[in-house]
This record gives sequence, C-alpha cells and structure tokens, in this order.
Amino acid sequence: MYDEPMRVLVVTLPDRGNYHPLLGPAAELVRRGHDVVFTCQADIAAELQAAGAKVHLPDGVQPPLREDGEKLAKLLFDPVSLAGINRRLLIDSPRFFVEPLRAVIRAVKPDVIAIDTVAYAGVIAAELEKIPWVGWATSLGPVIPDSFDSRLIRTLRLLESARASLFASYNVNARFRVADVVSPRGTAAL
Repeated sequence: MYDEPMRVLVVTLPDRGNYHPLLGPAAELVRRGHDVVFTCQADIAAELQAAGAKVHLPDGVQPPLREDGEKLAKLLFDPVSLAGINRRLLIDSPRFFVEPLRAVIRAVKPDVIAIDTVAYAGVIAAELEKIPWVGWATSLGPVIPDSFDSRLIRTLRLLESARASLFASYNVNARFRVADVVSPRGTAAL
C-alpha cells in the first residue's frame, strides 16, 4: 500500500510549539523515501529550511508576530486574553487562509496532507480539494478524557458554536476533541 513514494503536504501553524513537533515525523517520512513539503499561514520558511524541510508558502505571507515568553504567559493566564487568542487562532484566522492554502495544495499536488489538528484551514482546504488528510496533534487534546476539565477547556467550549459555523460555511463536517479536529483516517498525538 505504501511501497510507492508519496508526496505529503504538512500544514502547520507558525508557532514553534506547533511546527517543531512535526519536524521529526516529517523527517522520518523523508527517510522512508517520501517527498514532504511544509506550508504555513505565516513566513517561517527560513526556520523550516534550517531544519532541512522543503517549504511552499502561500503568496504574500508575512513573518509571524511573536510575543516574548513572559508577555505570552501573562496573556494566556488572563481568561479574556486567552479567549481572544483562541478565537483569532481557531475561528478568525482560518477564514483568511483557506483559499491561499487551496492554491498551495493545487501547486504541490500532495497524495496526502498531514495537518496540525488546530490548523482548521488545512482541514477545510483538504476537504474542499478532496485530498485525504491525517491529523498530527501537537497537544494531548485528542486523547483527553471527556471527564477532564480545565480553564482552557471551558474557554474553548465558548467557541464551539463559532467553530461549527466556520466549518458549516464551507459545508465541511468535522469531529473535535477539545480544540483538535480529529481525522477519520487517523490522528497522532505527538
């Protein structure tokens, strides 16, 4: 089934905590003879290329805005800031990235797409382009038991209606665990 080399497009987010965990599985695919290309909604090409990855970014992407560790920690501790960050990342940002990502998919012509499970635009674009996709989770979201509770989980529940609306606007059905979209073909928690 996987004897022939495949072209794999890896869709990641621009935060190091999102793309660093994906580098190892991608490198293993390359070692096994597959052609792996990364894409992102921000220009992290230099960092990915320094790690040995091939990159194909959408036209016109800009470098990511990054907060320093202390400032980011304060933002994440504040419930209002946390809700705003999650809304921008999970609901607002994907709307702008779906069409540019579809263009990348058409240019790269992947056989399969490995998508960071919170990169919703990747799931929507893969479904619209009818390319099979798998989830690569950079958190434990897909394996957290239903009984588990936290401030982050409560904050994310507030976005469920907006998330459902986002996916419905593209006529894409999806299943979620916490913030992570779960692939019907398989999701790995890295």
